[in-house]
Amino acid sequence: MIIMINGAFGVGKTTVANKLLEDLDDFMLFDPEDIGFMLRNVIPDEIKKQNEQTDNFQDLEMWRSLTVNIAEQLQTKKNLIVPMTIYNKDYFEYILNGLKKIDKQTFHFCLTAKKETIHQRLLDRGETEGNWCFQQTDKCIAAFEDACFGKFISTDELRVAEIVEAIREDVGLISKAKIIIENKILRIRALVDSDKPQLAKWLSNPEVLQYYEGRDNPFDADKVEREYFDDEEGVTRCIIEFDETPIGYVQFYEIDEEERELYGYSDLNDVIYGMDQFIAESAYWDKGIGTQLISSVTEYLIREKGADRLVMDPQTWNERAIRCYEKCGFEKVKLLPKRELHEGEYRDCWLMEYSKR
Repeated sequence: MIIMINGAFGVGKTTVANKLLEDLDDFMLFDPEDIGFMLRNVIPDEIKKQNEQTDNFQDLEMWRSLTVNIAEQLQTKKNLIVPMTIYNKDYFEYILNGLKKIDKQTFHFCLTAKKETIHQRLLDRGETEGNWCFQQTDKCIAAFEDACFGKFISTDELRVAEIVEAIREDVGLISKAKIIIENKILRIRALVDSDKPQLAKWLSNPEVLQYYEGRDNPFDADKVEREYFDDEEGVTRCIIEFDETPIGYVQFYEIDEEERELYGYSDLNDVIYGMDQFIAESAYWDKGIGTQLISSVTEYLIREKGADRLVMDPQTWNERAIRCYEKCGFEKVKLLPKRELHEGEYRDCWLMEYSKR
């Protein structure tokens, strides 16, 4: 299978492609831009044809033929996800038809958005206003009005996960949650869109909120959407399952420079991960499941992510959580006064650390 993702520069092709790739073990990313950059460096101007004497490597006949030829070689090993902006109709048809000859299961999607949306996304990724990418926006929007570039996905109001789901559904790839950790007791899997109602239920339950977020801070579906499905880079969000039943939530992330300084780690080169979690179903409290959860995630982060230290910062009054963390080898290392706003009051927290050394 080959999935080609087209659209204006900055519309989000590569972001969508990488998200789509996350739980597809038999797919790889193939970006024809890399071929273009290579040709730009190796082909002297004197051997270019007259119509190739431009700043656009797609005008090189060699780029178009190499794109198809290399895709053919790669596709013998893996299915391909191919993000590229290609708005010249002739070039597009050459590439698409070439890919279809390689694999009849070739799908093309064109991501669209308003000019203002595209320009904001370009700024968000660090582009300088008015640069070459900005200058291509009008050309792309005009070209992509041609029906030959379909199937179109309007992305102005869609999150990355929703675009990915639309593509998966169209090509017949069944969405499945990526399993992060699985043992005899627990399964920890990636959060998916269908988990929204479950999270909203948990995070509107005072029994849960007493320990996580606060009883004065209940969540509805919209708030869950904003806080837990924002595609925040570097945060892995997961559902905890016991005997295939969802019972809670865990997230982990490499801590940022601000947290390193707060915790006193700014001078260390260690890989340091933070984690947050809650068991939402009270029927599973006080059964050792929390201890198993913390131990499993700790082992995973050290083994798979190369973590040297793990940190958590429970509020000092939450003695049950602190005992659980201590059972798993975490130690109190620093008091963090008035660290967290909880139910209208800034609460003290303990910095707790697990070190693999």
